[in-house]
Amino acid sequence: MPQNKNDDDFSFDDMFDDEHARSGPDAPIGRAPESNDSKITGDGAEDGAGFDFDEHDQGPIIANDQDDADRDEPAKKRGFLDFEPDMDTILITAQSPMIIEGLRCYLRKDFSSANATSFREALRGVELYMKILERNPDNYQKLKKIIDSDIDCEEVEKTAFNLFKRIHGHLPETYTEKLEAFEMLKNLITKALDRSLISESLVRIKKYFLLSGGVDIDKLNECIMNNDIEFKSFVNQLHQQINTAMSMLKRGGSEFAKGVSGKNISIFIIKATDLLTQYYQRAGNRQLADNYARINENYKKYFVIRD
Repeated sequence: MPQNKNDDDFSFDDMFDDEHARSGPDAPIGRAPESNDSKITGDGAEDGAGFDFDEHDQGPIIANDQDDADRDEPAKKRGFLDFEPDMDTILITAQSPMIIEGLRCYLRKDFSSANATSFREALRGVELYMKILERNPDNYQKLKKIIDSDIDCEEVEKTAFNLFKRIHGHLPETYTEKLEAFEMLKNLITKALDRSLISESLVRIKKYFLLSGGVDIDKLNECIMNNDIEFKSFVNQLHQQINTAMSMLKRGGSEFAKGVSGKNISIFIIKATDLLTQYYQRAGNRQLADNYARINENYKKYFVIRD
């Protein structure tokens, strides 16, 4: 096993306690179609031919008359498929440190807005591993030598596989199970990103409010008249984030950590629903305006705080 080049003696085992203490309907994991299965044997090396980068280990070369004739033939050009594993190697070795950084933020339970970028990049990295598996499972087998020789790649794979083991009681063996392991890791990072984005939106939303605490109606009208793209994008984000925030409040407990306290979540829901109520009243969507006004009244009335 390669040595940790950063001398970081950390374990991600603690992260599993909150998200996957048990299997069940709370955290459904989609399974890919059963196909192209490959199994891990022994100490983790996969069956099948490895992707050998050592072009010199080809045994003794015996000269014969045919060699001269072969030299006259034009060299075969490498096609796209020849470069595919090489490009995958470059991508996963570049993205894996970003996944590790996102997991470090998760381990610290730091879902502040400052870490939203780290979680985004970590999510992209996990999706890259999944794309390699989905596109061609054999490519992952060929990359196994690189994964085992790179501390970050190995840590990513180990984390995903251990997460699978905590749910199913064994390490993933087939292609489908390995894909499910990375799906679990993706789900974990997605939840972390959702929390961080709520913190980020709580900062962004202040620009649409007056110091007195009410919605800045003049600014809101200006955004509507100018068909402000940034504002419309922000409104679209708020829809999903309000649902996520309400779900987090209902679940409570481990959902709250640095950057996302129960008080902050309640404040976010109140401000976001207030802004959307005012927006949809002026946009002429009475149904959505009434819906967000009702949510706003409920949360202002009880102002849920679960620190």
